[in-house]
Amino acid sequence: MNPDDLENATTAIITTIRTTLRTELTSVWLPLQLGDIALTALVAIAIAALVRRRFDLAAATMGWPAYLRLAVRALIDNFAVLIFILLIIVTRASLEASLSHARTYLLLVATNLATAWVVIAIVTSLIRNHFINRVVAVTAWSIAALSILGLLDDTTAALDARALMVGGIRVTPLLVIK
Repeated sequence: MNPDDLENATTAIITTIRTTLRTELTSVWLPLQLGDIALTALVAIAIAALVRRRFDLAAATMGWPAYLRLAVRALIDNFAVLIFILLIIVTRASLEASLSHARTYLLLVATNLATAWVVIAIVTSLIRNHFINRVVAVTAWSIAALSILGLLDDTTAALDARALMVGGIRVTPLLVIK
């Protein structure tokens, strides 16, 4: 690919972000969704704190296999996020049911990002090596976030556009990341 492909991909990403921001910032739905997300996060943190005070993880998982205990610990550590996901899903469903043209895209993005966070946290909790755990978690989260936001293809194209020829091999940032 030539250098113009990187410039075209970068321009496409910037244009998409500008268009989206212009559309969303002029709407009343953006502050409503942001407020709802903030309020829901606070409620989820409060509920999770109350549940954690009443639940003894060590006693509940005594005698369980190690990997199952690690997965349950990751689930309990992300309990506030799980409650957040459930509350946002209920809020989004109620908005869509009660209003004919409710714009709840930001709530959907928040739900998908939070769900990806929990799934990645549970799966990576089974990796005992801390360095490998972090590398897998950051990589998976980055890919999930780019995919959820619809930027994965543009980012992949941008990373593949710049290349360095080493011998007869084309080395790109995408190849290095892979």
